[in-house]
Amino acid sequence: MEHISVNMAGKESYGELLPLVAPEARGMLASDEAELLLAVKDAGEEQEEVCGAVLFCNDPEQGFLIPSIYVKKEYRRQGIGALLLTAAQQQAQACKAGGITLTYEVSDAEPGEAEERTRFFLQNGYGMPSEETMLMTIPMESLADSYVAGLPDPGQEHIKKMKSFDELPFLVGKDYHERLGNEIPKILDRAFAPGVVIPELTLAYVQKHQVVAFVVCSEVDGALHLHAAYVQSQTHAKALISLVKQIFQIAQEKYPQYRVLTITAATYQGRLLAEKLLYGAKIQRTIVYTCFKALYAEQAFLEPTGFGEALVRFQTVTEYLSNAGKISYLYVVPGDLPVTKLPLDEEEQLPMAVVRYVMDVDAQEIPFYLFADVELPVKETPVEKLRELVNPVCDAGKISRAYWKDEEETVLVLEAERREELALVPEETVAFLVDFVSAAREIVEACR
Repeated sequence: MEHISVNMAGKESYGELLPLVAPEARGMLASDEAELLLAVKDAGEEQEEVCGAVLFCNDPEQGFLIPSIYVKKEYRRQGIGALLLTAAQQQAQACKAGGITLTYEVSDAEPGEAEERTRFFLQNGYGMPSEETMLMTIPMESLADSYVAGLPDPGQEHIKKMKSFDELPFLVGKDYHERLGNEIPKILDRAFAPGVVIPELTLAYVQKHQVVAFVVCSEVDGALHLHAAYVQSQTHAKALISLVKQIFQIAQEKYPQYRVLTITAATYQGRLLAEKLLYGAKIQRTIVYTCFKALYAEQAFLEPTGFGEALVRFQTVTEYLSNAGKISYLYVVPGDLPVTKLPLDEEEQLPMAVVRYVMDVDAQEIPFYLFADVELPVKETPVEKLRELVNPVCDAGKISRAYWKDEEETVLVLEAERREELALVPEETVAFLVDFVSAAREIVEACR
């Protein structure tokens, strides 16, 4: 590796260094706690060249964070990324931080990227990642084919309750700021939105002197970005849908310069809502993962046997499912083996098939057993009809077994299993899952 030095960037240069910071993390550059480390190539008499950057922030509430690390393509696989992580860790130790929380992005348009990045962070001492946020990219013209485009326009009853944040009554604004960081995740606030916030497309829905829903939009790299869509509870879902419909209408009428819409879905519920509202549009998905590195031994935790192998297999299968146009969600919880969930109905999202790996650690080649199950509410369906529906798919090998979850016979559980070898054949795994989900969906539809 050529001589590379790591230096702290001056805050006055942040504007020209934005391309080296992940779009979702650029809003943090405004924080007093945020710092940017640069990997600089020594070019001798020539002008020095910046090869990469790592952004870190010692947040009083969330601890030491690395929300972005980037190395230019021509300098990758030369140890520069590890050099940046080491320099950031030294900063964390100087702050006496107990550990480091790092986030990184993986796009479904780049198969194999998830496995490569996960391996890199593992090699540098970070734990297995958990799925945190999904970023969606949608061509604006594609919104005409989406579910939200077919919804009725919000009436005056809803529009009169929509306010820009600068127009909030004093008591409403005071209540909002008291809830921010508690009931309302702090990261959703417009202060954390990347790029430049668009006031006309950043609206709050006020009901009974409270903000019960809000959306935050900004311009990021020439695209319209929906940074946040918050709803206080399910009873206020109509308020959020009215806001989304309203900002989409305003955007199409007054902001034709935007050709692309990007969306941040920070919670599982938010992702389900986004998937439903955008159903029918062309969506490219990017998953944001979070991993942790303990700086002291007492903070480290052990993962169960086979965690890494199961995670890498699921990441590959998830990518293949996405490329096949199938929606799936990967869940990783420290201390447990990862699972993947597939909705039977991509529009309604529920019920969900749960897929997990079980490993025979005593076998010489450590074979993997893949299990899929789904719970179907069939309270109103006669047992004889269920037998007529289930027996053929069992005989066809798409379902291994079916049984009642409860004594009242209101929930039917379907299961399927498959033995896999050490070398993953993702096409076969995807075919197995698609067959299982299709069979379960046919049964659900026949029971309606």
